[in-house]
Amino acid sequence: MAPPKNLWVAIGELKAAGPLWDEHAKTVEGIATKADELDFTTLESGIFFPMSGPYDKVRKGISTRCREGHDEMTAIASTLIQAGKTYEAEERNNEHAIRGLY
Repeated sequence: MAPPKNLWVAIGELKAAGPLWDEHAKTVEGIATKADELDFTTLESGIFFPMSGPYDKVRKGISTRCREGHDEMTAIASTLIQAGKTYEAEERNNEHAIRGLY
């Protein structure tokens, strides 16, 4: 059985980790937005036109992966927050002791 003090610390850590993941998700989304802004036309590419195709593929790849990362990080944040709330509610209702989990 986990000592009650340690258990509440762990629950607090779960609940606190969620907002951190949300914060970092916003940063990653900002990177995607910046990558989108780095698009340039054929005219703008000038003498570097032959490289514009590969450049655009990389830029779009970065943007796409960052948006996917944002979505996954947001999901992780929600899961951590919900897990913390669930554990807290169960502990307050003494469900773990009733079920004989610890």
